[in-house]
Amino acid sequence: MTWEYVIYNQRLASQQEGQRKLVVALHKEFRKSAEESGTLLTPYFETFLLGASEGRPQKERERVACRFATDAVCRMTEDEAVKAYHRLSGTATGSILDSVWHSGQPSTCSP
Repeated sequence: MTWEYVIYNQRLASQQEGQRKLVVALHKEFRKSAEESGTLLTPYFETFLLGASEGRPQKERERVACRFATDAVCRMTEDEAVKAYHRLSGTATGSILDSVWHSGQPSTCSP
C-alpha cells in the first residue's frame, strides 16, 4: 500500500527525481575531492582518507574515495544535503562562516 500511494505517487515524481540528482551530484563532487584536491574534506576526513589510502594501488585508492563519498552523503540530513548542493552548484553562496555539512567522524566501518 505504501508503494502504491507514496513511493509510486506521480505527484512526488519530480521531487524524487530532484533528490536523485542531488545525491548523485554530491557523491560525484565528494568523490572527486577525495581523489584529487581534498578541498571539500574536513580535517578528520582528510586524515582518515590519507591513512586509508596511503601506499595502496590506484584501484584501491579509488575504492576508498568512493566509500568516503558514499559515507559523506549518507551521513547528511536532507537539509544539509540541499544546502551543500546549493553551495557546490553556485545557486546559493551563503557566508564563509556557515556550517554546511556535518564535520564529525565517519561511520565505524573500516575502508
